[in-house]
Amino acid sequence: MTIRHRFRLLSGICSEAVALLADTSCPAKVFELLRLMKPIRQIQAAEVMAESKNFSVMFANALLAATPGNQLAVEKKPQSKQQVSAESIARVERELAALQMQIKVVEDDYGPDVLHLTVIKGYLSKLLANAAVVRWLARNHPEYLKEFQSITEMIELPAGADEAQPALS
Repeated sequence: MTIRHRFRLLSGICSEAVALLADTSCPAKVFELLRLMKPIRQIQAAEVMAESKNFSVMFANALLAATPGNQLAVEKKPQSKQQVSAESIARVERELAALQMQIKVVEDDYGPDVLHLTVIKGYLSKLLANAAVVRWLARNHPEYLKEFQSITEMIELPAGADEAQPALS
């Protein structure tokens, strides 16, 4: 990217949208797409990207496609081939709102879940330090013993969890 391009990266982007995206790893192409929108729509798009923590060019393109013609910087008349129906836009907005609610629920539950898992891990470690308990489990419930041991040996959350999340040691 040239110095001139970087210098002009934020020209045409309203200050509120810049503030919302300031501390993110937002690709330069996203700003090019935001520039195609009017300032109020830039703010809305930046809020949606920040809330969903999705700063990809594909997501910005979807937001641009869902932008009504009167909210574009240069109003375009939709071509018949690429015309997006109001019904489709409403469906995408509903799905996005539902996804944002799911993300919020996961974020709200994550902290307590990790705390519970850490407490359980500590309890199982103490339990498995008792040789008599281990012998009894091995004899009567070897499947439980195997699972309890895997929990106590856990250093990080299982696969599928975000890599930026804290270790459980």
